[in-house]
Order: sequence, then C-alpha cells, then structure tokens
Amino acid sequence: MNAVKKLDKIAQRQSRRNANSAEDQLISEKRATVFVHLRRVLIVAMQLVLISLSATLAWLLRFDFTFPNPRIFWLALPLLLVMRMIAMGSFNLFHGYWLYTGMSDVLDIAKAVACGTVGFLVVERWIFGVTSFPISVYCIEAILTPVALVAVRAMSRAFAHREQCLAQQMNTRSVVVIGAGAGASMLLQELSRSGYSACALVDDDPAKAGARL
Repeated sequence: MNAVKKLDKIAQRQSRRNANSAEDQLISEKRATVFVHLRRVLIVAMQLVLISLSATLAWLLRFDFTFPNPRIFWLALPLLLVMRMIAMGSFNLFHGYWLYTGMSDVLDIAKAVACGTVGFLVVERWIFGVTSFPISVYCIEAILTPVALVAVRAMSRAFAHREQCLAQQMNTRSVVVIGAGAGASMLLQELSRSGYSACALVDDDPAKAGARL
C-alpha cells in the first residue's frame, strides 16, 4: 500500500509539473505573439514617419525652404501615406528582418515607391481633381523616400553586424600557432570560425620573422 501511495504521489507531482510546463509554454507563446505584433506596429510607424519627413522635405526643397499653401500639403499627405502603405504591403516590406537586407529589398522598395507614386498621382489629380499639388514634389518625394527607407535598413544591418562582431570578439580565445606555412594558413581560417584568434605564429625559419599570413 505504501508503494502504491508513493507511486500516486509521484504521478501527481509529475502531472502538476506537466501542467505548469504547459502553462508556462502557453504564456511564452502569448508573449511572443504580442512582441511580434508590437514589433510590426513599430516598423510600420517608423516607415510612416520616414515617408512623412521625406514628403515634408520635398515640399521645402520645392519652395526654397518655405512652407506655402500648407493646407494643400496636409490634405494630400494622408492619401500619400495610404498609397505608400498599400504598395509596401504588396511587396512585403513590413517583415522587419533588416539584418538580412540585400539588393532584393532595395529593388522591392524601388518598385513599391514607383507603384505608390503612380497611385498617388492618379488618385490625387484624376480622381479627386486636385491639380494644385506640384508635380515636382511628386518627383522629389519619390527620390527621398526610397533613400530614407534603404538608409534605415542599411544602418540597422550595420549596427547588428557590429554587435555580432563585438560579441564574437568578447568570446574569442587567443592561441599561438606553431608553424607559419601553408598548413598554418588553412588553420587560421578554421580558427576564426571556431571562436579562436591567433595572437602569434612560431616557426623555426628565421626568414619568416615579421611575415603575415
């Protein structure tokens, strides 16, 4: 009977552990989902700010850094943002994996900006009939916006790469390599991939003194 009771207690403890583990996993999944949604919202908000700044700068450049007819600008800005968001969403530019930004992202940004500009121009001038918005601002904004969107991605990638390099340097161990021939050259390549760094190479050939591999 005592053995049966002990087995029952062990089973109850294991059941409670499994229940707690499942609950913790569920909480972690919910937190991860909230983080993903919040991250996407921040990415969209950041790009909206960049587009707004690009449009404002385009207006200032067009009018020699004065701000005439602000009503025309502020009425057109929401439409511009909507067209930009639709185009960027079509090219999946809200994923936020800027660490892996490459030429494909640059091309997608260029395509999205081109589509958004055409959509904005058509809706603004031919559907709403607003012809007072300067054509030159369309063109200037279409140049500044992709530059800003590419720049923020490039800076994010550079910052992340720098952090990775610093982390690798902190975890790198220094070693001394015996020999300075072809085998040592191959070994140096493998050491950098394995978390080691050669601080010196030792060889019995005096002619190799001061040489670098």
